[in-house]
Amino acid sequence: MNLFLETEKTEQLFLNSTVSRLSQLKDDETHRLVTDEEKAQWNATAENAQQALEKTSEAQAAAQTAQTAATAAQTAAQRAESAAQQAEQTAQSQQQSILAAQTTADTALQKANAAQQSADNAQTTADTALQKANAAQQSADNAQSTADTAVEKADNAQSTADTAVEKADNAQSTADTAVGKADNAQDTADDALVLIAKLREDFEYKPIAVSSVSCNAQSVQELGTQLSGVVISWSVNKTPASQSVNGTQVAAQEGVTSYSYTDPASYKPTEVTTKKWTVTATDERGAAATGSTAVTFCNGIYTGVVQGSSQPSRDTLLALTKKLQNSRALTFTATADAGWYLICALPSRLGTPAFKDKDTGFEAGFSKMYPNISFENGSGYTENYDIWLSSKSGLGTITVAVT
Repeated sequence: MNLFLETEKTEQLFLNSTVSRLSQLKDDETHRLVTDEEKAQWNATAENAQQALEKTSEAQAAAQTAQTAATAAQTAAQRAESAAQQAEQTAQSQQQSILAAQTTADTALQKANAAQQSADNAQTTADTALQKANAAQQSADNAQSTADTAVEKADNAQSTADTAVEKADNAQSTADTAVGKADNAQDTADDALVLIAKLREDFEYKPIAVSSVSCNAQSVQELGTQLSGVVISWSVNKTPASQSVNGTQVAAQEGVTSYSYTDPASYKPTEVTTKKWTVTATDERGAAATGSTAVTFCNGIYTGVVQGSSQPSRDTLLALTKKLQNSRALTFTATADAGWYLICALPSRLGTPAFKDKDTGFEAGFSKMYPNISFENGSGYTENYDIWLSSKSGLGTITVAVT
C-alpha cells in the first residue's frame, strides 16, 4: 500500500464530505478507504448542516465557520499531499522524512476530526439558534396576543367610555327636559297666578260711574238773564284716573269721590238755548262714564185773569203767573169773577194753542185777541207774544189744559 496515496484519498474524501453528499460521489477505487457507515455518517452530518443553513442566519454563520474550517483542512491536506509527494520523492533516501510525513498525515486526520467536531458544534449552534428563533417566535406570538388583548381591552374601554358618554348625554338631555318642564310648570303657575289675580280683579272690578251731577243754578233760566259763577258738582263711585268738565281737566285725589268745578264763563244767550255741562271720568282700565247737567234759557207763558178785555199792559202781564218753558203745553187753574177774563200770553213762535176745560174736556173758548205784541220780560229780553182771552168773563174757577 502506498501511504501517500491513501492519505491523499482521505483528505479528498473529507473535503468532498464538507461541500456535498458522498452519495453523489462515484464509488471507484480511489474511495475504497471510506466505508458505507462513514458515508452515512458524513451524509447525515452534511444533511444536518444543510438544514441548519436553511433554518436560520445564525446557523449559516456557523456553517460558514465550518466551511472555513473545512477549507483550512483541505489546505492542510494539500500541504500534506505536497509533503507526501516530497517524501515519496525522497522516501528511499530519507526514511525519517517518511515518518515526518506520516506524522503530518496524522495531524491532518486530527484536523479532519476537528473539522467534524466543528461541524457538530455548528449543528448544535444551529439547533440552539432554531430553538432561540422558535422561542423568539413564541415571544412574538405572545406579544402579539398580549397586544391584541390590550387592543381589545382598549376597544372595550373606549366602548364603555362611549356608552358612559352617551348615558351622560342622555342624562343631561333628561335633566334639560326636566328643567324645561319645570320652567314650563313655573310659567304655567305664574300664568295661573296672573290669571287668578286678573279674575279676582275682574270680579272685584266695578266700572267707574258718574252720578249726582248738578249745578248751583236753576235748570230753567229766563231769556235775558246773565248766568255766571256756575258751580258744577258731581260724585263718582271710586277715585277716577282722570276727569274733566266739558274737556277741562279736573284733578282727582285718591279716596275722594265728590268734586266740584266753577265755570269761569258767563252766559247771556239771545235766543232759546240750553247750556250743558258734561262730566267725563275714566278709571284705571280706561273705562269712561259721563254725567251732565244743563240750564235751559227760554221765555215764560203767562196765565191768570185780567179785568176787562182791553190789551193788558206789560206790568199786568208781568203780574200774572209765569211758567218758563219752551213749549205751549201746560195746565193752569184760575177764577174769573164777573167782568174778569181768563188770559194766556205766550211767545208767537210757539204757534196756535188749543184750550180745553180739563174737567169736561170741552173747548174752553179762547180767542187770540192781541197777536204779535212786542213784550219785554222781566229780565229785559224782548219777544213777540200772542195774547189769548176767554170768550166770556165770569166763568168762575176752571182748570184749562193748553196744548
